[in-house]
Amino acid sequence: MSSPPDVILLDRGNNTTCSVNLHGATIVSWRVNNQEQLFVSKQAVFDGKKAIRGGVPFIFPQFGAWHLGPQHGFARTSTWTLESPPERLESGDVEAMFSLTDSEHTRSMWNFP
Repeated sequence: MSSPPDVILLDRGNNTTCSVNLHGATIVSWRVNNQEQLFVSKQAVFDGKKAIRGGVPFIFPQFGAWHLGPQHGFARTSTWTLESPPERLESGDVEAMFSLTDSEHTRSMWNFP
């Protein structure tokens, strides 16, 4: 099964997968025994401009409204970097490492690089 280049697939085997969109580091799919466990709206737009509607978003630095930036923070609408590709551990689990780098834009809201 192939994924778009902006979606990272973690495959544990036995029809168990997790898909992470680099836009917001949002988990957009979690399948166990090939059955989807998460809701992603049919109205979700994957254009990299808005937060993805559904899945598991990464909220930082503030949940809800805040006076310094967008509702639920900037992490869920930022482009993340895959630092370490999916790797199977001895336990059989799979892990990957993602990062979000500070920028002028993020420092204008959260000046703690």
